[in-house]
Amino acid sequence: MKKLVKKGSGIVLILIAICWFLIHSLTIYPSPQTTLIASATKVGAVVLSQDDKNAITCYQPSLTTKDITQNHLRLLVWNLHKGLDKGWQQALTDYGELADFVLLQEATSEQQLPILLPNLSNQLFATPFAYRGVHSGVALLTKFTPQSYCSASVAEPWIRFPKASISSLYPLANGQSLLVISAHLINFELIPDAYQQQLQQLSQQVKWHTGPVILAGDFNAWSEERTKLLRDMAQQLGLVEVKFEPDYRVRFNQHPLDYVFVRGMNVIQAKTEENKASDHNPLLLELSFQ
Repeated sequence: MKKLVKKGSGIVLILIAICWFLIHSLTIYPSPQTTLIASATKVGAVVLSQDDKNAITCYQPSLTTKDITQNHLRLLVWNLHKGLDKGWQQALTDYGELADFVLLQEATSEQQLPILLPNLSNQLFATPFAYRGVHSGVALLTKFTPQSYCSASVAEPWIRFPKASISSLYPLANGQSLLVISAHLINFELIPDAYQQQLQQLSQQVKWHTGPVILAGDFNAWSEERTKLLRDMAQQLGLVEVKFEPDYRVRFNQHPLDYVFVRGMNVIQAKTEENKASDHNPLLLELSFQ
């Protein structure tokens, strides 16, 4: 009996030690740590506005902007699986060389994106947490200079690791602005309350905007209920769901997880490619302004 008690005490101590290590190795930020890198240099920004109800913070960078004058835009949307899979660097470099915008989910500070994609000199990174010093989150990379940008996050109800979104405005030659959002939505939740909260964050940002919109990312829409909530939001905002051909988007319960929605834009081409460099396949699009 004494041996069993000692063994049980030892297991409890081990579990306590593991929990202590995990807690002290994890840093969760009340609002995402948001960074803009331009030409491999961090750029300062001031808080432009804060929506306390929806936990959205927007920033004004100290940069001079130029209008987007080209009519066609090429996009890459991809969940990078934190760079855990072999060959992701070469794949991202190949795709990124041809893109005007790269929207990433599960990006990390270890991936050294400014070095991998120097042609996309304006790089936004929103990280809601860090584990053992490695920051994880969403990224938005482009050659265009942002007018302003916003970030938001919601904590996963079970595991507490937050999911985030990053959005940015880019001036157009016609006096309007293009809104681009890279989003990664709540996953581990049966009743989608936190999921709806994050959809509300995205909805609010689109409502603020009157020009063209690109909303894309990993929406974790793995159930009929989640898919309906997502599509209902898109319909209310006048967003059009992009269809892919061929469509190799990763699926769970037969539901695709990755989506792209647009407003005020034409879809010239939208395809996916099978690629083992991540547990998600990349989405490749060519769009034009209406």
